[in-house]
Amino acid sequence: MDHKSPQLYSPLPSNMIRLLHLEADISVLNDGNLIVTRLDAAPPYYTLSHCWGEVARDAIAWVNNQSVAVSSDLSSGIRRLRKLAAKDFMLDPPIEYIWIDEICINQDDVQEIAAQVLLMGQLYSRSIKTLIWLGPDPEGEESFAPVWKLVDEIYHVFRTLHPTAKVLDDIPRRMYSNIFHDTIGMPRWTDQRWRGFQALLMRPWFSRLWIVQEVALSPSDPTIIQGNNVYSWHHLTWVAGWMRRNGYIRLSQISSLLLNLDCIRMIQDSKYRWPLDALMSVTQVKFHASDQRDKVFGLVGLSAEGEEPSLLPEPLRPDYVSDTMRVYQKVTRYLLENGGSLAMLTRTCSTNDRLERDWRRFNLSALPSWVQNWSDYREFDNRIASSFSWIHCTDPSKPACLWHPESYKASGTLGIQVHPSTDSKVLRLSGLRVSSVESIVPFDSFDNEEAYYKKTFRKHFDLHWPRLLESALSIANFDLLGWAAQFVSVTTAEPGWATQHRVVNRNWDQTLQDGLAYLHAFLLSSKHHRSLFSFKFGDGALELLKERAEGGDANEYANLAYHFCFNRSFFLTHDKKMGIGPSDMLANDTVVVLFGGGVPYIIRQEDYGWTFVAESYVYGLMNGEALRGKIKEEIFDFS
Repeated sequence: MDHKSPQLYSPLPSNMIRLLHLEADISVLNDGNLIVTRLDAAPPYYTLSHCWGEVARDAIAWVNNQSVAVSSDLSSGIRRLRKLAAKDFMLDPPIEYIWIDEICINQDDVQEIAAQVLLMGQLYSRSIKTLIWLGPDPEGEESFAPVWKLVDEIYHVFRTLHPTAKVLDDIPRRMYSNIFHDTIGMPRWTDQRWRGFQALLMRPWFSRLWIVQEVALSPSDPTIIQGNNVYSWHHLTWVAGWMRRNGYIRLSQISSLLLNLDCIRMIQDSKYRWPLDALMSVTQVKFHASDQRDKVFGLVGLSAEGEEPSLLPEPLRPDYVSDTMRVYQKVTRYLLENGGSLAMLTRTCSTNDRLERDWRRFNLSALPSWVQNWSDYREFDNRIASSFSWIHCTDPSKPACLWHPESYKASGTLGIQVHPSTDSKVLRLSGLRVSSVESIVPFDSFDNEEAYYKKTFRKHFDLHWPRLLESALSIANFDLLGWAAQFVSVTTAEPGWATQHRVVNRNWDQTLQDGLAYLHAFLLSSKHHRSLFSFKFGDGALELLKERAEGGDANEYANLAYHFCFNRSFFLTHDKKMGIGPSDMLANDTVVVLFGGGVPYIIRQEDYGWTFVAESYVYGLMNGEALRGKIKEEIFDFS
């Protein structure tokens, strides 16, 4: 079935768009007619957000009295929109014109697609609002109508507790508690609607990358349409934000896709547009795209760089002629050369041994090692190492930025230094060669497949703890508390993360106490390691450890350590520093501080130059220490 009739489209001049003028008389076969208009002179129109990228176009819509192949989901959506157009009271103002990407853009013309994608930031922000079509509502027990009542009930609980909350940061953070859950009147977990809530969030729309722009740029809160019912986006996102800040996201009853809603809400709440690198970082793992180039282009219209399309730099302009690898290479280089942060290099292509490569949906192994790989993972945020970078967006009155926690200052105040290269596949950066890797304790050498999943990683981490401790003890001196602080700092990427993430009741002093409690509990369970510990620190060391661990929570330390050690390796450098780094690091890899980077990086010398392996955390290199020595500055050629 042809997707479009060739008579339906003629070339669009610059800054022109098509709108679908809906036929409100549902007895008429024709669904509507396309009109061509200047974007800045368009009649009032709505935009439609729906899921269609990889869906079969096995249904028919009638446009300009011509048959058009569309997905069955969109076909039913158009019928629902026509019914809404016939009922003036359902939407204010009544729906007459609507922009639907699948119909209003000639999908067979890559030049037109690129030109229209460039306009999408303005197209969505100038509409009346975005309408979200979630598809028909199944009948009977599978209906989502009771789930939306659950959403309204949770929203009522939230508003009762926080009647004056205006932004997400007005919601205090707390750990989940069954007692609190029951006391405030939340529905019991035996309520079958919780399963329905999970099923709702698992609908493909909630993980589609394009929805970030479609929702965030809506001039007012979008309206959700599912089946014959209309629901509140406002309620849903407040529910997501409140549940996340009350610890619900850690529960098996709650889908991790709740984070997608919270992510969009953070972007919505900001008074400033986010820079492109921050948008791509925060959406990369959570959202999918059918065309991997759209992991960039689907966010350009929302970005600070794309606010005025005519001023968008050439490397960031939508380009559906170049392949995905070429697009990623151009964009990475441009962002780094124009004031970007090395924090964006948290998910580079790296080496062939990186476990995460096998968990990508697409093979982009030919990418240079320094190029950021924004492509989809097979699963959402499950087998993926946590990043050391951070989106600074806690104050909606300030522009967001991608960087590391404020306490990470490996290169001090020095900015990134990118040097010219005659080879577009080579990135030349200034930095300092500070050490090399002596020994490694990996956390990924498991025979059991479940070890690769975050929710089942804990017991495997515990199995590797003895080797980890033995490695760390090998460089211990007589300073128990100094050594313990290093060890806890490395395994939790502290100090800085608890404060940066505003973990409930946790600062660095408390995290250290938690780590000492975990260490003390382990030593009590292992006679061999207790003897090794006493040999290193003396007979009174265990009692001193117990005293300093008083009040610590071993589980709190464990949760933070699992978070940062997942899919990583513990290592020692030749100059006896502890660190955690990537799963694919090797003995004798080089540790460098690159100018403009908040953390040290692991790199590998090859015959043709340097391979960029990944970011790391190294105790003793996190606060500009490398700059205080007499290490000679070098230029590293990464390919």
